Amino acid sequence: MNADFNQSVDYAVELANKSKIYDRKAELALVWGPLVRKWLEEVIPDSIEQDSCSGLHVTVTPAFPIKPPKLVSDFQNKEDVINAVMASIHVPLFLDGKPWTKYRGEVVLDGSFWWFVTRDFNQKTCPLPEHVSRQDLFVVDWREDTPHREKLKKEIFGGPAFRALKPFFVYEMVEAGYLYMKKQHNEGNLPWENSSNRFVM
Repeated sequence: MNADFNQSVDYAVELANKSKIYDRKAELALVWGPLVRKWLEEVIPDSIEQDSCSGLHVTVTPAFPIKPPKLVSDFQNKEDVINAVMASIHVPLFLDGKPWTKYRGEVVLDGSFWWFVTRDFNQKTCPLPEHVSRQDLFVVDWREDTPHREKLKKEIFGGPAFRALKPFFVYEMVEAGYLYMKKQHNEGNLPWENSSNRFVM
């Protein structure tokens, strides 16, 4: 979608500082949603081509009744993409004070809610597009990055859940993600190097 990655990170840090998140006792609680939406509105170009979203899928969890997560796609415009992402990160109550949200007329929750509740992180529970097979799937999982996982334990798990990360650690996370994917590429672990299909989760 031609969004500048580095500028996007800088803007996220700028928003956190302007919103005085680090001065709030509740930090991200109830303000995370509006901040993420504002961030998305800024970093995603106003005019996006439908073709650029053809391979984009977003996970949401149907809420009534609770069902396994599903993928949504075929986005028509910037607003549709943003609404899908906001639905996919809708942590009940914490995000904006509401227990659920709606996307395309359906009541939904955070896309990882099912895995969080069931504690079933098996890749077989991940929904996939019809044209993608399991061997074409590459799951980006922070738990597989041992050095960064240990840092996360100290920075995040040593404090309140959903705390606001200090700016220096945000940049460290971005760098860790880049280095992790570079390592996967060098080791030939990325599925699209040997396949015409590709799907990253």
